[in-house]
Amino acid sequence: MSAHSKTAASLIDDAARLLDAEERIRSGGAAHGQKDGTDMATGGGTDPAEDDMLPDFPEIAWRGVFADYREAMAGTTEASDVAHFTAFWAAAAVTLGRRVSMYSGERIFANAYLSVFGPTGDKKTTAQRRVLNCGLLAPSIQVIRNLGSTEGLADALKREDGGDLVALLFWEELTALFARGRWTGSTILEFITETFDCPPEWGMKYRKDPISLLAPTPTILAGTTCEWFWKNARSDDFFGGLGNRFLYLTGPKKKPIPNPSEPDGAALQRVHIALATLSELHPVEARFDSVARRLWEQFYVNWEQRERTGLYAAAVKRVHVYIRKLAMTYAALEGTLPEIGMEQLKAAIAVGVYAAECAKVLVDAQAAVLRPEGELEQKFMKWIAGHDGAKKRQMQQTLSKLTGGCETFNRVLMNLLRADQIEIRENKVYVAR
Repeated sequence: MSAHSKTAASLIDDAARLLDAEERIRSGGAAHGQKDGTDMATGGGTDPAEDDMLPDFPEIAWRGVFADYREAMAGTTEASDVAHFTAFWAAAAVTLGRRVSMYSGERIFANAYLSVFGPTGDKKTTAQRRVLNCGLLAPSIQVIRNLGSTEGLADALKREDGGDLVALLFWEELTALFARGRWTGSTILEFITETFDCPPEWGMKYRKDPISLLAPTPTILAGTTCEWFWKNARSDDFFGGLGNRFLYLTGPKKKPIPNPSEPDGAALQRVHIALATLSELHPVEARFDSVARRLWEQFYVNWEQRERTGLYAAAVKRVHVYIRKLAMTYAALEGTLPEIGMEQLKAAIAVGVYAAECAKVLVDAQAAVLRPEGELEQKFMKWIAGHDGAKKRQMQQTLSKLTGGCETFNRVLMNLLRADQIEIRENKVYVAR
């Protein structure tokens, strides 16, 4: 059956299956290695927060040039493929600049604020540097590595020829941004927040040297660890808007590679050609084709109706925006613009759902960093998710080695109960629904 012959009912099913991954994972229903009917993995893996409920990265995301890039990087580093995906996405996004957009209440461009998080030594930085070391970016694209003042960043962005201020802000430690933003008088957080939407003009009226930038179009590629992130970031950064302008991604480090290989030349050449083609693209307004549009409408309504609360709700507020951004990027790389097809949209939705689960891991890690018993709570939740409905006594016998006694065990259990993370019914422990 062709994509265009699908019925409305089957499109609704597609949207529901993609979205259901979020609910299954959170409720503990997905076991390691399981796959759903859309080729999106819903099983667990070993992720940086040691939370085995994070699904595998969706295989359908590796489309076209993204697949070429994965092939080029195979065997070159132990970094997660998720880090490679994110790095190439940033390269494609900054290459597109303002060449492609969609209207959704306001103009959405392909630029992206992307951050990979994971433990120290997982080689994420190595993966991110590849897009620079392999010369994937056109010479006209500015790469700004240092994080200074708003004035310094504005000066670095300016162009003599008056062209769009397209730049890749490459920061190996994201939380330097949050730390710098706490400085008295700093306006860097305001600058990054307000330029995410690529306004036609951005300015700040300082008394002596006012700043005025035409068409700022930043893409950010950054990295961090859960520990460093929550030492400098705050919940207010998400509720205030900056934190949820980033899309956070993580994935498991590969097995040791004693002798890493060089990037595959043939695959890398295909990537170079594809990015060069993007550089020649004339500005175009993207749109969903008729089939993708129905899928998007159903997905968006379902996504917005899902009940989410607190910091997690704030963290995933712009996931739907990033789905559009990635869908535009796929369409540009695959030469289907101005139309975005259903398969491109399905792949983008799968990445968006995965990113939402990564955000949940990052948010949950806050407890481990900020509270002494937070790490125990995470381990308790992981055990409960895998043994939903187990007897409380069985849980205590299994986890007693972690708590060192009944007092600590009961205190941690009560913390989870008060936080509505778990339920206890008839002396059995369940993940809160």
